[in-house]
Amino acid sequence: MKLNGVTGTPAFDPKMITLIAFCAARDIVRLAIYQESGINAVKVYSYLSFWVRKLKPIQDARDKKGEAIHDINERLSLWLLAEFIADHYAVAGKQSAKKRFDNFIKSGELFNYTVHSMQRRTFGPHHYTILARSICET
Repeated sequence: MKLNGVTGTPAFDPKMITLIAFCAARDIVRLAIYQESGINAVKVYSYLSFWVRKLKPIQDARDKKGEAIHDINERLSLWLLAEFIADHYAVAGKQSAKKRFDNFIKSGELFNYTVHSMQRRTFGPHHYTILARSICET
């Protein structure tokens, strides 16, 4: 996996991957009870990304200077969301979704503010869904 600014291989707990999948699946099952018409794939990806941020599978990541990257899990969750969404929209024939997400991630101030909000404010799965749809469906 290549995350901008990360050098080497980040230290992560492999058991967390199973827990992330379990938590996301549990939430999706609960959601399915109320959404009889089915669950949009963007919501599934949003829940997976949310649980990556919430459970923080990466314990240690360093930049080129050797300094800790404290918001690595927030950045990872957005990167994963971008990859999931890009693949989903590419299958649907909408190649521009990847480019839009790449532009968002490279945007600097907007991306950094989103990461900051994830750390300091309530940022639930529905926020990931709104973010993904606002970027990809414009």
